[in-house]
Amino acid sequence: MSAKTLDGIFAPITTPFVSDEVSFDQLKKNIQKYSKTPLKGFFVLGSNGESKCCTETEKLQILELVLKEKAPNQAIMAGAGYESTRQTIEFSKKVADLGADFVSLVTPSYFKKSLTDDVLIGFYKDVAEAVPVPVLIYNAPGFTGITVSPKVVEVLSQHPNIADAFCQSSHQHVVIDPVKELLQVHVHHDFPTLLDIPLRLDNGVVSAASRPKTMAVL
Repeated sequence: MSAKTLDGIFAPITTPFVSDEVSFDQLKKNIQKYSKTPLKGFFVLGSNGESKCCTETEKLQILELVLKEKAPNQAIMAGAGYESTRQTIEFSKKVADLGADFVSLVTPSYFKKSLTDDVLIGFYKDVAEAVPVPVLIYNAPGFTGITVSPKVVEVLSQHPNIADAFCQSSHQHVVIDPVKELLQVHVHHDFPTLLDIPLRLDNGVVSAASRPKTMAVL
């Protein structure tokens, strides 16, 4: 079980490409720079990380490089969601074996009409019970067309291996307000502004943290 915590600012890192191939050299340079900042950690293999465009081999190579180059105190969220529970469990175990501290699971989305609250609850519970690291619920309706309801988060908050939920900032009111007393909810900000100050932006996955010195201080 991971000993790392989720407080602080996480950068959803990009995966650089050159001529349609992952540029591991550029990725290494980026992480070496980020490792010298106060950032709490990184979200690897998310939307910014071009997860949907990478093969499984590339994903594992990307994660392995980030784990090697990050600072020892920095935590890693690894995107591990697939459309099927079986694939999600298998890949989540692989990233956990490499050393990821948390697995972030975006909702399945292909069979939208069948993805009821009960189905989503079952999906997250099945994965959480099968993997050795804490699970994060990733609510990204802008990408998936699926919104995780407060009911789903409320039920899943009782599971000992579900550590957190985070959502796109444009949908934060749907998830955060009803369940903020039950489960720590992180906001995935595209670019935080003065409007976010009332939310106490000391936790979250912040795209603008690609400017890590500035954002980690904020």
